[in-house]
Amino acid sequence: MYGEKSAPFAVQKQAVPTIMSGRDVIGIAKTGSGKTLAFLLPMLRHIMDQPELGEGEGPIGLIMAPARELAIQIYNEARKFTKVLNFRVTAVYGGASVADQIGHLKRGADIVVCTPGRMIDILTMQAGKLISLSRVSFVVLDEADRMFDLGFEPQIRMILQNIRPDRQTCLFSATFPQKVEALARKVLVAPVEIVVGGRSVVNTSIVQYVEVRAEEDKFMRLLQLLGVWFERGQVLVFVDTQARCERLFEELMRAGYPCLSLHGGKEQIDRDDAIASFKNKMRTLMVATSVAGRGLDVADLVCVVNYSCPNHLEEYVHRVGRTGRAERKGTAYTFISPDEEQFAPVLEKALKQSQQEVPEALQAMADSFRSKIDSGQARWASSGFGGTGFKFDPDEKNKAQKMIDMQRRQYEVDQGLRDEADFYSDESGDEEGEEGEDAKAAASATAAAASSAASADGLSSSAVVAAGPLTGETPLERAKRIAAQLAGGGSSAMVAHTPGPSLAVQQALANAKKFAEKVGISSSSAAEKTHWVEELCINEYPQKARWKITHRETIDDVSEKFEVAIISRGNYVAPGKKPGPNEKKLYLSIEGHSDLAVSGARRELTRILNEETMRVGLDPSSRYSVI
Repeated sequence: MYGEKSAPFAVQKQAVPTIMSGRDVIGIAKTGSGKTLAFLLPMLRHIMDQPELGEGEGPIGLIMAPARELAIQIYNEARKFTKVLNFRVTAVYGGASVADQIGHLKRGADIVVCTPGRMIDILTMQAGKLISLSRVSFVVLDEADRMFDLGFEPQIRMILQNIRPDRQTCLFSATFPQKVEALARKVLVAPVEIVVGGRSVVNTSIVQYVEVRAEEDKFMRLLQLLGVWFERGQVLVFVDTQARCERLFEELMRAGYPCLSLHGGKEQIDRDDAIASFKNKMRTLMVATSVAGRGLDVADLVCVVNYSCPNHLEEYVHRVGRTGRAERKGTAYTFISPDEEQFAPVLEKALKQSQQEVPEALQAMADSFRSKIDSGQARWASSGFGGTGFKFDPDEKNKAQKMIDMQRRQYEVDQGLRDEADFYSDESGDEEGEEGEDAKAAASATAAAASSAASADGLSSSAVVAAGPLTGETPLERAKRIAAQLAGGGSSAMVAHTPGPSLAVQQALANAKKFAEKVGISSSSAAEKTHWVEELCINEYPQKARWKITHRETIDDVSEKFEVAIISRGNYVAPGKKPGPNEKKLYLSIEGHSDLAVSGARRELTRILNEETMRVGLDPSSRYSVI
């Protein structure tokens, strides 16, 4: 509130008593209207009425935000009050040191401000024993609409599943489309909806200008605006991509305007430094992508320039809402080029809703685009809230995986292993279960290897092996028949081939035969062929070595390099003690799809352990010694 207002804002007058009555709340209010304090004060009052946290107990209040910058800002605001009340607040977000965040959580925290991704990382560490959410009874989702649309819904649901069902949940944002609201209500119980000033409406204290300008004219117009506004206060310029952000930053520096740049491609320490420098007025001009569109609260920000046109209404509302905060006056300029006419109706709607004058050029562009819609020459621009995010579904695959599946299915159709009518189905239609699937895999692999090998030597695939199944032949029988043919040197046509197969062909056939024989021996269990597991005991290594090997960065690096999953299991057993009857010493479980990947990961982990053990032994302050 910047020390200028003694009475609460409208959203605070409505939300504070409603939340303190114990009801779930959906709060929708214009940007810069004091929403953060509207949920912080009731949360503090709620925590004061709870029993004190015991050793090892988790937080009571949990605040989730979609962006790191917003989480940091909420954390800084909360600290102003928690110091007086002797409460502890911790920020958990990506890009910062996870070790420091874990240390703060272990020391105890009454309030945790987090981004969903990093919070789930910490919740899944050490088999879920690192932090408990059993004491959480007050949950806040700030900028809730964007969290649900950015793909955070699965993470949010996962976190909420670990919180007591009688919790109180509050959702706050300046924009809240109906489509997203229906999704958000699934995590609330009979919520009270508080709307101050309308949905997705620009703050009326902001004067808005929209200018139709060609792309090559934008920079000169920006320099004109900076000539007027640069000395009046802080200016924020929004662009659409990281590349354009860096390019415009360099152009402004060459033009004599010292400025900052902010986008998602920067390291977190650089992003924090840029925001701190901007808020402290070390630099009064900043170029940013939409990463600064939500949560950035700067009191003396007098002008916002949308150098790149926002692609939907909610983004426009939040961008221009960085100015005109706490009932101050602000000014916003938006450039729209003829190539961006699909966004003209969005800007027209925003201006009309906030009772601003619509320029004639913009009105003409919007009308022209509507006529193209009516004639079928164009489509409406996306609302920005049509995404559902990643579902973490094992069946969800990227484009490369889908292409591989289609190639496999086409080959199976050509070889008679799949009915052409079932090309788009994942089900084969056979009743052999796992054995049938393994047999088909063996038949496909052996036939494919034989075919490619024959092609390399100038033979037709039919000369090597009868690819199609015989009448009444099961997939497993076909796999064994192909393996026998390969072992016997193939058909007579192949034997008659005088030059003889090349070394590459022989190797391909040998690999195919080996795979087919393997499937034929153990075809009853798919897991035995496609899933490999090894255990690496780390219980006897020094403590620092165990810490090193179980650190998130170490596990992630090895997992990514060898494409395996590494999980810490078991419990540490002190020297001289024996594990319990159903207890295992601390170890790492390494799981992968090939023996080569799993064994390689094990060797790399062992190397790291030995190096760290040697380093600890050479440390004169260490109580360990290397013999």
